[in-house]
Amino acid sequence: FERRLLRCRPATHILAPKVQPQAMDQLFAQGDRVRFQLQSQKSLRITKQGKVNCLGGHGNRVWFRLTGTPQNAMLQQHCSGQYIGMEGMRVFASPTPVSVRLEANGDGTIAIMDPSASRVLVGMGQSARATNPAVRSSRLRKDFKFVPYIGNAPLHIASAALATPGLAQPPTPGMTAAPTMTCLFSRFSNKYLAFQMSGGFTGRGNGDDLSRFKITPQPDGTATITSATREATGLFFQGACIATSSQSTPIKLHQNPDGTVCILNGAGACLATDRNGKVQACAFAVVPSTCFVMQQPQPPAPVVPSAPVGVAAPPPIAAAPPPMAAPPADLFSFDDFSDSEDEEANVELFQAIIDSDKDDRPALINTLTPDQQFAFAEYKRKYLQERAIRKARRAKLRQQAGQEVDPAVYEQRQQMAHAFDRTQYGSQDVDSLSESSDDGVDEDAIAAAEEAARLKEEAAEAARAEAERVQQEMQEMRQRLQAEQEAMRAERERLRQEWEAELEAERERLAELAANPPAQPEEQAQEQQEEEEQEEFVVSETETDNDETDSDGDPEDAVELDADQLAAQAIAASAAAIEHVIELPVPTGTVAENPDFDPTAMASSLYKAFEGMGCDKDTVVRSLCSINNEQRQRLALEYKTMYGSDLLVRLKSEVTGKTGTLVQAIMQPAADFDAISLYNAMAGMGTTNSVVIEILCTRTNEQILAIRDAYKRLFHGNDLEKAIMSETGGNYKRLLVSMLQGGRNADDEVDMELAQTEARMLHDSTKGWSTSKSTLNRVLALRGAAQIRATCNEYEKLAGRDITETLKKRLPSHLAQGMVTIVQCARNPARYFATRIYKACKGLGTDDQALMRIVTSRSEADMAQIKALYPEIGHKTLAEEITGETRGHYKQLLLGLVGEPI
Repeated sequence: FERRLLRCRPATHILAPKVQPQAMDQLFAQGDRVRFQLQSQKSLRITKQGKVNCLGGHGNRVWFRLTGTPQNAMLQQHCSGQYIGMEGMRVFASPTPVSVRLEANGDGTIAIMDPSASRVLVGMGQSARATNPAVRSSRLRKDFKFVPYIGNAPLHIASAALATPGLAQPPTPGMTAAPTMTCLFSRFSNKYLAFQMSGGFTGRGNGDDLSRFKITPQPDGTATITSATREATGLFFQGACIATSSQSTPIKLHQNPDGTVCILNGAGACLATDRNGKVQACAFAVVPSTCFVMQQPQPPAPVVPSAPVGVAAPPPIAAAPPPMAAPPADLFSFDDFSDSEDEEANVELFQAIIDSDKDDRPALINTLTPDQQFAFAEYKRKYLQERAIRKARRAKLRQQAGQEVDPAVYEQRQQMAHAFDRTQYGSQDVDSLSESSDDGVDEDAIAAAEEAARLKEEAAEAARAEAERVQQEMQEMRQRLQAEQEAMRAERERLRQEWEAELEAERERLAELAANPPAQPEEQAQEQQEEEEQEEFVVSETETDNDETDSDGDPEDAVELDADQLAAQAIAASAAAIEHVIELPVPTGTVAENPDFDPTAMASSLYKAFEGMGCDKDTVVRSLCSINNEQRQRLALEYKTMYGSDLLVRLKSEVTGKTGTLVQAIMQPAADFDAISLYNAMAGMGTTNSVVIEILCTRTNEQILAIRDAYKRLFHGNDLEKAIMSETGGNYKRLLVSMLQGGRNADDEVDMELAQTEARMLHDSTKGWSTSKSTLNRVLALRGAAQIRATCNEYEKLAGRDITETLKKRLPSHLAQGMVTIVQCARNPARYFATRIYKACKGLGTDDQALMRIVTSRSEADMAQIKALYPEIGHKTLAEEITGETRGHYKQLLLGLVGEPI
C-alpha cells in the first residue's frame, strides 16, 4: 500500500485549473452568456415552472447574462429573462431585477451569496437553497462551488480578484509576535479549542486546563502553540490533519476586522472546527468555523486587538502565501496518476521519519513540501492502521495457540485496527505501534497456527473451485438444452414453411382453375354429341366398307367404341347429378332497398316522434323496418346534419328495453354489429364460443375483413386475431385463426377430381386411433362452399356415413362445433340459421341475444329461405314462433325485419 499511496497526488492536482486563473473583471467583461457548473457536471438553471435548481445540462436554461459588480451582480436567464434572487433560505426566480453576491473560494471556483453575505447558494436535491456560509470551511462540501463557463471553456477565478468585504482575503500583517503568553481560543458557541487526553484536538472544550495554550514567538516572525499544562505537547499541522506532537508547527495569527483571529501554517492552511468539534485544516477563509476569540485565562479579557495588551509590538509577521486550496485526504486518487520519479526516495524518506526519534520527528516533517506533507499524512495513517491490524492478528493467534494474552491489550488493538481515524493519533501511537517485537511471542506456536490457517484457506479455495466446476457444468447443460430447444423451434418453423408452401401451391392451382374454367355442362354435352355422331359415322363407314377394303379394321372395334361411348355418357350423367345436388338457390332477404326513401322527410318524422312526453315507437318501428342498413346510415347522417345530434344516442334515450337493444343493433353497420358481438362474447370470465363460431364460420371473406377493421377501430386499436388467440387454444384456436384470414376460395366452380382426392384424405385422417386435425382444418378452412359440398358428398360415398357424424364423434366439442358449422353452412346456410332460431326459442324463455343477432344479420341476406325452411324444423311458421315468444314493439320490429306486415 506504500507504493500505491505514493502514486497519489493531493486533490489540488485534480481541481487545479489547467489555465491561468482570471480576475473577476474578466468574467463580467465576458458575462453576456455564462453558465455556472458544479463539480458534478450539473449547472445552475431556472426551470419552466420557475424553480431554481442545479440539475441543468447544456440546454438553453443554463445560460445567464451577468451584469453589475461582484458585490451587486445580477444573473438574468437568457431564454426567459428571469433573475435569480436569494431571500433568507429561499432561492427564487424573479421577473424583476434582483442582485446576488459573487465570492471566490480560493480554488478557482466561486460562491453565489446573498447581498449581505449571510447565506450561500447550494445545489442539493431537486431545488437550490440558501444556507449558512460556514459550509465554505468544509472541505467535503462541493455543492456551492461553481465554475463559470464562457461557452464551452471554463473560466477559473483567482481569489485576489474577489477582494470584497466578507470574502476570503490573503493573510495580511496582523498580530505581531510577543513574548510567551497563555490564552484561550474561544468559538462563538462559547466552546473552546482544547487538547484531548487521547491525543488530537477538539473544538468543544470547556475552558479548563486542556484549553490553555502557550504562544511562543519565533525569530523568523512566526510562533508556536503548545499546551500550557502538558509538557512537550504542541499543535502540529500535518497535511489536512491537526495532530499533537512534541514540537509545534510554526504558525501565524491573522487578525480579522471584527477582532477575531485565524490560525494559519506556513503553507497557508487554516485551522477550522465543525459543529461536532472536529478539528482539521482547510483553505484559508474568514468564516465562523475558522475564527477564534483570544481570551486570557484569569481574568477573562475582551477580544485581543492587533497586539496583546501590555506587550510591545514586534516587527510585523510576513504575509502568508496565497490560500492553499487543498481538499481532505479522502479525495486523493490512487489510480489516476503515474508513479513519481522519486517514489522510492519518498518511501524511504517517509519510513525514515516514522522510524526517527519522536523528538526529531516534527522537525523532519517541516522539511517536507506541502504535497509531501499531504502524502505523508495518508501514508502515516495507512502505516499505523496496518501495524494495528497486524498486532491485533498476532494477539489473536497467540490467544488461539493457548498463550496468555492481556484482554485489555487485545481490546485496544482491535479498536485501533477497526476505528483508526486520521485525526485521532499522535506521536505516542507511532511509538507504540512501531515496535518491532511482540513481547514474548512463541514463534513456533504462531507458525503452527499460521500453517493451520493456510491449510484452512486452501481447503476453502478447493471447495470454491469445486463449486465453480459444478456451476460450469450446470451452465453447459443449460446451453445444451437451449441448443436443443432452438433445434426444435427450427424444425417446427421448417414444417410450417413446408405447409405454407403446399398451401400457396394449392392456392395458385385454384387461381389457375379460376382463370381457365372448364367447359360448362351444355358445352360438354354438345362436344359429347359431336363425338358420338363422329363415332357413329366411323362405325357405319366401317361396317359398309368392311368387305371392300384391305385394312386391318375389325368389327369388334365398333363394339369397343360403343362401350367407351356408354362410359362417357355415364360419367357425364353422374357429374350432372352431383352438380344438381351441389347447386343452391340464390339467397334473398326480407329487407331490401326502399326506392321511395327520403332521408329528410324520415329524419323530420323521427324528430317529431321524439318530441313531447314519451316517444312514438310505432313511427320508429315502421320507419326503420322500411329501409335497409345502408339507408339507415344515410338517415343517421341526415338527422345529425339537420338537428345537430346523434340519432343513435337519441334512440338509446327514447327507446329502451329489448326494443331499444334491437334498434341499436339494426342502426349499426353490419361489420360494427358483428365486431361488438364478438367483443361482448369474449368480455369477462370465459368466452361464449357459440357466438364466436356463428360469426367467424358463416361470414364471407369480405365480411371477415370488414369485421377485423371495425374491431380495431371500435376498441382502441386492438387486434381481433390477438383477442381470439388469447381466449382460445389448441386446434380450435387454429381453426378460428384460419377463418379470420378471409382467404377461403370464393369460386362456385367445383373440381370433382380435387373433391375425390380430399375426400380420400379426410377418410384416411379420420380412421384408426388418431385424427389428423390439421388435414381437416386445411380442407374446411380453405375451400369454398360448393367445393366443400362436393367433398362431403364424396366422403359419404367412401365412408358410408355423413361427415358431420364423424366430426362430432372424433373431435373435441368446440372444434367439432366449428367444423360442423362450416359444413352445414356450406350445404345450406338457411337451414343452419333456421335451426339456430329454433334452438333460441326452444324451451323455457328465449335467447333474445341470439334471436336479435340472427334476424339482424340475415334480414338482408337469406331470411326468405330461412322462413321457407323453418316449418320443417319448428313445425310452425317463423312469424308464429316470433309472435309466441315476444311482445309489444319488440315483436313488431322482429316481424318487420322478417318480412311480415306490422
